[in-house]
Amino acid sequence: MEAAPTFTGWHFLPAKPPKELEQLTVELPGIDDAKVCGDDWVYRLTSYNRMEFFDIEVFTDYAGSISDSHLELLTRQLIECLVGEIHYLEKFAAVKVIRASGVRPTEKLTALPSLWRHIAHLQSGNSL
Repeated sequence: MEAAPTFTGWHFLPAKPPKELEQLTVELPGIDDAKVCGDDWVYRLTSYNRMEFFDIEVFTDYAGSISDSHLELLTRQLIECLVGEIHYLEKFAAVKVIRASGVRPTEKLTALPSLWRHIAHLQSGNSL
């Protein structure tokens, strides 16, 4: 940050901060139909090292035709938008995306828009 140039009206951050989103909609430019809305998606966390970091399983209702790899990329972008770049890199080990295909587990599922608050609550004794 010390090496960042100074411009009137600008401030530089070390990484992308969490975004305040009205809707969890993201798309991949240049790829047809690669747009998703995660407002109704849910997730389940598995924590490690006393909640130092997590694996996340995201259950989506997305029924579109984009590839699994593009859906995973979009889901990773949503998670990064919700928690910020640094916390995404530091706190998430594995991201698994599961398309709706029948019954999803009901235990320990949380609405995706609540991810940042959920992690902060779980780590309330730790620095986020």
